[in-house]
Amino acid sequence: MILQDRVAQAALRARCHYVDAASLMTVKEGILPHSQAINDAGLSFVISAGWFPGISEILPLYADAQARTKMDSVECSTVYFGDTSAWSENAMREAAWLIRRLGASRRGYYRNGKWVRAGLFNAARQVDLGGPLGRRQCYLFSNPEFSEVGDRLTDCTLSSYGCLPGWRTAAASTLISLLPISDKLGGRLLRHAFRKNPLPVGGFIIVHLEGRSHGRKQALRIQFAYQDGREYWVNGLVPAAVARMICEGRVQAGVNFLASAVDPVAFVTELRNAGLDLSENFEPQGTE
Repeated sequence: MILQDRVAQAALRARCHYVDAASLMTVKEGILPHSQAINDAGLSFVISAGWFPGISEILPLYADAQARTKMDSVECSTVYFGDTSAWSENAMREAAWLIRRLGASRRGYYRNGKWVRAGLFNAARQVDLGGPLGRRQCYLFSNPEFSEVGDRLTDCTLSSYGCLPGWRTAAASTLISLLPISDKLGGRLLRHAFRKNPLPVGGFIIVHLEGRSHGRKQALRIQFAYQDGREYWVNGLVPAAVARMICEGRVQAGVNFLASAVDPVAFVTELRNAGLDLSENFEPQGTE
């Protein structure tokens, strides 16, 4: 929030590649006017290459690619995510900044590549996430990085839900979005809420995709979760994988969010090779 796009501008002046693990849209907004020069120089500037956003946008694209190898059509894809890890004070301040900036403007979903705004009473749902997570209250949430995923999946319904594990987390998020409190105070509110309402895992992403194969309904579930204490390993793994792929010439030149910079199947393979534990299950859903 303080440095804005200064490091990216320095990388451009030095003719270096640039990978950013944070989610501040100001970095992309600031460097985007130089996109043509960056592309012409064969440089890759990859923004939002972390855990969330980052993996949270790669997995729905990966799920869609995997599903189409076994399904005739994809009808809907739903992403669920949550994180109550002990992130740093700066990370919590950034989360508060992001909640305030996006607010209710990103309450909706995508239908055939088009944004559909959801009403307040249609934004929440109770979902059984299975395993140790159990039944959770989830809320529609989207960000600019996820918007690029929605724009690409033009023949299905795509939605993303953030899991708020308790009323304290919901109250903190509401206060941050509505009241003119500082990012520092907002970060403290989030940290306190996470400590009081922790998830049974550090963080998770679940993609539930439904489609059809030979007249039968079929579902694909992809899930990743990590234990508390592994948050910085996960967040650091993503830019490290991007850097390796840049060296191998497998990253799109120009200024891009992670999901537009790499092939999702190749990138998930890279993460798995580095130790990311990802479950992937196809399940028949019966006939009509």
